[in-house]
Order: sequence, then structure tokens, then C-alpha cells
Amino acid sequence: MNGSNEKITSIQALRALSFLGIFLCHAEAKFLQWSSLGVAVFFVLSGYLMYYNYSEKDIECSLKANALFSWSKIKKLYLLHIITMCGSLIFYTVVRIYNGFTANDALYLLGVTGLNATLLQSWIPDCYINVSLNGVSWYLSATVFLYFMFPYLKRFIDKKSTRYLTVTSVIILVLEIAVCIPWLILSDTNNSAYIWFMYSFPVFRLGDFYIGCCLGKCYTVKKSQGKATLLKYSVFEIAATALTVLVSLWMKRPFGNPILTATQNSTTAYIPLAVIWIILFLNKKGIITKILTNKITVFIGNISAYAFLIHYVVIQYIVGAIRFFDLNLSFTQNVIKIVVELACTIIATLIFMKLFKKTTNAIKK
Repeated sequence: MNGSNEKITSIQALRALSFLGIFLCHAEAKFLQWSSLGVAVFFVLSGYLMYYNYSEKDIECSLKANALFSWSKIKKLYLLHIITMCGSLIFYTVVRIYNGFTANDALYLLGVTGLNATLLQSWIPDCYINVSLNGVSWYLSATVFLYFMFPYLKRFIDKKSTRYLTVTSVIILVLEIAVCIPWLILSDTNNSAYIWFMYSFPVFRLGDFYIGCCLGKCYTVKKSQGKATLLKYSVFEIAATALTVLVSLWMKRPFGNPILTATQNSTTAYIPLAVIWIILFLNKKGIITKILTNKITVFIGNISAYAFLIHYVVIQYIVGAIRFFDLNLSFTQNVIKIVVELACTIIATLIFMKLFKKTTNAIKK
């Protein structure tokens, strides 16, 4: 293992790569996106850091204490969540007025605004609700539940051996695939409720988070990882890259068998990959992680929590303008659009962070 500062630096680079994979998916960058892996990395990494940071601390466990703990972890993002939600609300209201605003539109927007404001939208098995307004805020909604559960998970994990935790992690992966099979027998992969269940449902995502917490326990116990050469770690990283590509190809292959199709849910197969890449970036001893950990990726990683909530709204407005003017973009123009969307996201993020810091400092004074 590297020193603590080095670990933070490399993990920020991994955050950046995960964010970029999600951003490119929402920006509709063809042949260059890894959103499901990016989301899995976010959840697993969140679990890892939570356990790693709180491994030596006692946390009170009760409904009230857990709720307060969860709020303490997400409150710095809540203001931005409300701001981006309002930005999306304005966008969708204008679109609906332009297309003919109805009473049903008013009721829908009122309902999803309430669910988003209370961060309950990820519990609703309807894609028109759980990814409504600022669609990516479902992640924050799910994270509230995961942080609420963390004190219970920590108390459980503290008492178990690393071997036991490894076995339970594997069992969870198998169970995730197993519970997807009945859905696929009764419906198909395009069913809105199934997509919600295996991607946005907070309880399903508890698997990512738990395995991340177990990883934190393993790395807390096994602080000495031994020495390895640059060549050896580079081989590991190349193998991890090849495995990531193979999983990506597997996920795109059509199957008629519900069991095989269940392995293609948008969560389970990416969790082991997330664990592998987190370990490799924590060590940062191979050529790939060394190259990918640089000033640009660390910078993006440092602002990724805010940029994640902002980017979707930025894309909404830019794509909305393109559709309004009925523009047909060429490949080059589409690339420029994506670059502009990323630049606008970064600029908006830096502006918010600066204003938020000034406001916070003023309140403290």
C-alpha cells in the first residue's frame, strides 16, 4: 500500500474516470462510455471509504442516530441537489408549456418534485419517476439509504473474519443474479420495473456498498501488502483491462436463456470489476494507474461529487436547445458538443464550489 496522501490522489483519479464514463453515456458519446461500471465504482468505493475512515470509531446504532448520520454525510450535496432539481424543473416546465401544458403535467411535476426534494424517488419502480428531473439524483437518493444502513453494516462486519466477509460477498453476487431470473421469466430486459430493480433500487445497491465495506475491512486488517515490481502490477492492470472489455462484450451479447440474461443485469458483473480497479488504484504501482493518475484526473476527481449532479442538467439544456432549433449535428460537431458540455459542467461546478465556500465561510463568521 502507498502512503495515505498517495492513496487519496489515486482514488481521486479513479473517481474522475468513473464520472467521465457516466458523463460520456449521458452525452451520448457512442463507443466510449462505461456508465454502469462507473456507478458500481462509486458505490463500492463509497462503502470502502466509509469503513476505512470509521473502522476505529464507535457509531451509535438506532433509527434516529442512523438518520442523523446519513444526513451528516449527504448534507453538503443537498443544496446543489435542490438547485439542479429546480434547474431541471424549469426546463421540463418550459418544454411542457411549449408542447401544450395539461393538468396531468402539473400533477406529474408536482409529484416528482416532492419525491426528489425528499430523496425518495429511487424507491419508485417507474423510470418516469425514479430518474425524473435531474435524473442522476437517484444515486443520491440511494446513497441516503446506504449511509443509513452503514452503522448496522459496520457493527456486523467488525465481528466477522475477512474469509467470512469474502464468502458472504460472493453469496450476495449470486443472489443478485438469482433474484433477477423471475423478473426475466415474467417480463424482459426492457421492462421499466426490472430496469429499476437491478439498477436504481437502493436495497439492490446495498450489495455494492456492503462489498465495498468488506473491502475496507480487508484493507484495514491487511495493511501490509508486500512488494511487487512495476512489471508485475502492469501485467495485473493489463489483465484487468482485458477482463473489463470481455465483461463489456458479454453484457452486449443477446441471450434467450433467463439465467444467462440475469447475469447481464446492470449491477452484479460490474461489482468485482469495481473491486479490482479500486485495489489497483489504491496500490498505483502499474503503468496504467500511474499514467491515469495525473493532474487532470485528480482535478476532475476532486470536483466529481458536484460535477456529477450538475452535468446532467447542463446536457439537458444543451440538447434541448439543439432539438429546439432542429439541428442535425455531424460527427465532428457532436464531438464539439460533448466537449462544450464537459467544459460547461466544470465551469458551473467551480462557480458553485466557490460560491458555496464563500457562503459557508460567511455563515461561520
